[in-house]
Amino acid sequence: MTDNPRFFAEPLPGHTEPLGHPGGATDTGPIEADTELVTAHLTPPIDDSD
Repeated sequence: MTDNPRFFAEPLPGHTEPLGHPGGATDTGPIEADTELVTAHLTPPIDDSD
């Protein structure tokens, strides 16, 4: 799958530099961005305020 390498090799939306090889999530913290493939499959939050 080509999307996994793209996550690290290309700048994510809202970022100017690629993530690269950070060595783990502990060093980076939340990124709050993803590739187009993943964001296209996200479902909107359910509004249960009725």
